[in-house]
Amino acid sequence: MKALHTLATILAVAAIFAAPATAQVVEINYQNLNLSFHQPATPSQLVVTQRSNSIASAFLKDGHGNTLDSADIYNLQANHWFDLLMSGTVANGAGVDDISISAVWQATDNVTTLAAPSLEAGFVNANVLGDPDGITFGNGVLRIEGRIHSLPGNDSILLNPTPNWVYAGGFVPTAPGADGVPDQLTVAGAKRTNYHTGILAVLEVSLTEFGDGTPTAGLDADQLFAQALLHGGFSSTDAQIQVTIVPVPGAALLAAIGLGMVRPIRRWIA
Repeated sequence: MKALHTLATILAVAAIFAAPATAQVVEINYQNLNLSFHQPATPSQLVVTQRSNSIASAFLKDGHGNTLDSADIYNLQANHWFDLLMSGTVANGAGVDDISISAVWQATDNVTTLAAPSLEAGFVNANVLGDPDGITFGNGVLRIEGRIHSLPGNDSILLNPTPNWVYAGGFVPTAPGADGVPDQLTVAGAKRTNYHTGILAVLEVSLTEFGDGTPTAGLDADQLFAQALLHGGFSSTDAQIQVTIVPVPGAALLAAIGLGMVRPIRRWIA
């Protein structure tokens, strides 16, 4: 797996540097999230939410991967908060690599609410780094990868406010970014409605036992989900998400970013 990720990263870097500089992506990294899988009813439910110490780091990048603007929110900082909810259904088929997840992902910035989120997308697990269903488990790491898309009735993944999309952070950096405002991203209305697709990855780094304490060691992803419902499901408090949203037409850029995007997200905010 490590060799695959290394090769994928090399290919992704080469492809991104070959992409047009005018293409821009919105990337948001989340740390310290709650992830749980349980079965209160049929079908089974996978849920990801924010915590009090969750971090959201947002970036606007050009086609070469250079950061044009950034914004950060740390939920433990006074008077600053973001919300996140990813709720989906899980089905585990009889075959190998036959897990399917269909979910809705919603998130806010520092001034919006989940009633009118700043970001909203549908999610379906998919092959991003080579695994057929985009879901792997090994050495205590559950990795869920897939594609995001704007929901029916929405004109973009980037929602409130409109027509210009503004993502406000909870910190005040020393220098303003591309929009001239510190700790804020802006996508003009003429471009905002082009953001319809992207890649989302959930990386869970410490899934060592089921809800009833049964160890998960030695299991693959199919076995993990199949046995979870026999052992009280599973949960963790340090899930990470990386979201990359690209404008259309952006298939080539999306593929390039997708190869190298799934990696441990560790960006400390001072």
